[in-house]
Amino acid sequence: MKKFKWTILFFTIFMVFVLTPSYAADKNLTIEWEQAADDLPTIDHWQLFSSTSVELSFEQWKDEGAIPYVPEMPLTVPIIITAPDGQETSFWFKMTAVDADGNSSVPSEIQENAPTVIDFKAPMPAVLSASYNNQTKTVTLNWTVSPDDTDIAIQKLYKSSTAGGPYAEIAGDGAVQSPYDYIVQPSDSGKWMYFVVVLTDNDGNFSENSNEVAVKLSMGVPFNVRVTVFSQ
Repeated sequence: MKKFKWTILFFTIFMVFVLTPSYAADKNLTIEWEQAADDLPTIDHWQLFSSTSVELSFEQWKDEGAIPYVPEMPLTVPIIITAPDGQETSFWFKMTAVDADGNSSVPSEIQENAPTVIDFKAPMPAVLSASYNNQTKTVTLNWTVSPDDTDIAIQKLYKSSTAGGPYAEIAGDGAVQSPYDYIVQPSDSGKWMYFVVVLTDNDGNFSENSNEVAVKLSMGVPFNVRVTVFSQ
């Protein structure tokens, strides 16, 4: 059997944070590594492996798939990691180099600064309340966040004319804060409106909908009524 002199010099992982809600089950990572230059002509691909326990033997590590070798390619690729448990999870990674005949090198060392902690834990749903001002025609929405969720990055509000949705987003940039005043449109007057809020943390995990609040957008009530009597 051919003996291998390939050595993976170093192996690092960078988190790529996506500031739009994505499924908490998946995370985007970038893998970067080095390979001795005289090894490259003989390499067909690299194989990536992960483990959530450094105590496991390498044979028990999860095979994350092949990374094909393309001449002139930068030795960095994006990958997707799937949550094993929906919590903050420590990951260890190794790679092997494989030639065209399927011969594999010994595994690399684990990545620098291991373990890499990846947060798959979704925030707790917010608690939402609302009040309607009949004179200013605004709905004031207030919500509270669990004190354990200290890394909330985005708070998005949604409305619907039907209980349970479907919902349309309010303020599309997601940069809303509590309290938030929603200005009622004339076409909504006299109707019920239903609201929920969704939280997203710095790792792209998003909460379930908050409790739904319903507000009746009633017609304006007359005020400051005056009567003037003219004598004949």
